[in-house]
Amino acid sequence: MAELALILTNFLDRSVGAHAEGAVRLPALELLLSRAQPQTLDCGWRAWLARRIEAPERCAPAELAALAFRDALQLPDAPLSHVHHWFATPLHFFAGIDSVHLHPQGVLQLSAEEQQRLAQEFASVFAGSPWSLSAVGQRELLLTGPPLYASAEDPLQLLTQAPDACLPRGPDANALRRLGSEIELWLHEHPLNLERTRRGQLPVTGLWLWGGALQAEAEAIPIAATVVQPMPLPLLYGRDSYTEAAWRLQAQASHPLPDSFAADPALARSRRDRIVLLALRFEQGLMPALLELEHHWLAPLVTAVRKRAITTLFVLLAGRTYRLTWHHCIRVWRARAPWWEELR
Repeated sequence: MAELALILTNFLDRSVGAHAEGAVRLPALELLLSRAQPQTLDCGWRAWLARRIEAPERCAPAELAALAFRDALQLPDAPLSHVHHWFATPLHFFAGIDSVHLHPQGVLQLSAEEQQRLAQEFASVFAGSPWSLSAVGQRELLLTGPPLYASAEDPLQLLTQAPDACLPRGPDANALRRLGSEIELWLHEHPLNLERTRRGQLPVTGLWLWGGALQAEAEAIPIAATVVQPMPLPLLYGRDSYTEAAWRLQAQASHPLPDSFAADPALARSRRDRIVLLALRFEQGLMPALLELEHHWLAPLVTAVRKRAITTLFVLLAGRTYRLTWHHCIRVWRARAPWWEELR
């Protein structure tokens, strides 16, 4: 028996409960919301995970990734401690009536060839500048530049928030914003985007710069400081640049995310702790995404808790952690309200 944490990486806003037209009841989700032990996430799910696996929490996410993927960085022979790093996530924005919005499928996964092409052309276009762009085998490219304290929010926040609310902040925010604007101009009508459009794919309208340090105590940590006694980490399913970097630094690999909890016997039956990173598919709307979550994940997970095959289930959604054990499941005196009321 072991613990399992299901982290819904793009279910970040509790206001989804306000959009319940045509909603149907979801018993497993409602049991979780009404009977599990909730706790507000103070610093996001990555900080919660860093504490659980004893990762260097003071290290900004992109700095940790730079340490883990340093062999892929296209850099001169400068020490990592003399530069800062940011994730550069390819996005597609579209213009609304009075503002710009992230497309529902606008967090893009470029091919390795497309990433390498952007990184090489960036080196040419921005030659003479202190900036460089590297493809590190993740969804995000990695931007390297001078020590600046500024960073945008996780781009998945843009699914429920306006871009202006998530732009870079920090003492050096203006410099990072200017670079972001220059990148947008560079990508406008870029040949790569014309090719993607002909293939029916969304073009890249910008690179979202995030995951960097906001203050001095979150600077790049020297490589020697990350060398710790190897420790067994939970099995990791799913993809996230920061999380995979933490596992890589411990010489441990991640596993592909299966279609459901029961689809991978190792995930369903392992006696080791497990971490599952799941991004809901909101392309068809909220209700289809939650129905898929209910049937493929929450219902079988709650059953596993009831059978004591999982000792503790953690579900991270909408800014909270829900801790569910067998004892929580038998609290039959706690009525289950409709999920949309619980999420308001």
